[in-house]
Amino acid sequence: MSTQNVTEKILRDAKNDVQAIIRKYQEQAQQIKNASAEKYTARRKAIETQAAEMKKTEIMRAIAQKKLTYNKQLVNHKQKLIDTVIEQALTTLHGHKEYEDFLNALIQQSNLQTGELHINNRDWKKHGSSIEKNIKKENRDYTIVKDATLSGGLTIRHETTTHHGSLDLINELLHEELTIAVSKQLL
Repeated sequence: MSTQNVTEKILRDAKNDVQAIIRKYQEQAQQIKNASAEKYTARRKAIETQAAEMKKTEIMRAIAQKKLTYNKQLVNHKQKLIDTVIEQALTTLHGHKEYEDFLNALIQQSNLQTGELHINNRDWKKHGSSIEKNIKKENRDYTIVKDATLSGGLTIRHETTTHHGSLDLINELLHEELTIAVSKQLL
């Protein structure tokens, strides 16, 4: 064998070895690249999923806050409507044709023969003579107290007993009952 053949064979073997080494490291590099790409894809997907969940949570939180604000506004509006209806009803009650009968019925239902009858000035001016006749007719002994704090109706006090028939109390009771009734209807 000639030197040239030997040299060529050594070079060829060296090239083959270099090619084998290059292929080996290229395969390893490709495996590392593929593994990194898989890790990258998995990590990216996890981050996107987490971001979507966070976005969904924030949207739900914002919706809940808006719904709470809306419900507060709705409740406030209902309360204003209820207050307006009760106020109008109580305002017109003074002029109702049976209001005087209502006042006399309150006196009768108290079953008190003596005490203080608290009534507002407007009701006393308009219905006082009828109330006095009714009190005398039933042999009751009341001291009449014109009470500016009452919006209407009357209150009878005797010692530790008080019979409330004021429109203020009726307002409170109506307010509670109407609030419950309206809430049930609008559910």
